[in-house]
Amino acid sequence: MSLSSLYLDAFYACAQCGHFTKAASELHITQSALSQRISKLESELGTSLFVRLSTGIRLTPAGESLLQYCRAKERLEQESLDQIKGTNPNELTGVIRIGGFSSVMRSIILPSLAPLLRKNPGLKFQMISKEMNELPNLLRRGEIDYMI
Repeated sequence: MSLSSLYLDAFYACAQCGHFTKAASELHITQSALSQRISKLESELGTSLFVRLSTGIRLTPAGESLLQYCRAKERLEQESLDQIKGTNPNELTGVIRIGGFSSVMRSIILPSLAPLLRKNPGLKFQMISKEMNELPNLLRRGEIDYMI
């Protein structure tokens, strides 16, 4: 079985936005069209991917698993595009997601990364500031690559 990119894109937008209405707006489609794509994907997989709440949506365990797949797919696509564009093989590229306290990120991590970023313009860092007790779960779910 192969999964439709159309359905995966709909799922990924919902997972990132946490709400069908916001995801539909981001994808420039109606909420009805988005709901149909999610329903078809859930039907193909034979499981629910979201718990529908009055305040939005939450991923089921199957949804969490599919989200990790979508993130890995996105990283592989970016690596492929970088290779096709002829990125210097000695240059580091990609996105590294670091989770930690905002004060540590600003005062220690960002200044330490500046020389690395100057040498490797294709390398991006995403800083995610969270409370210490939240970081291990983010790391386990693949939402961050490193925890400080």
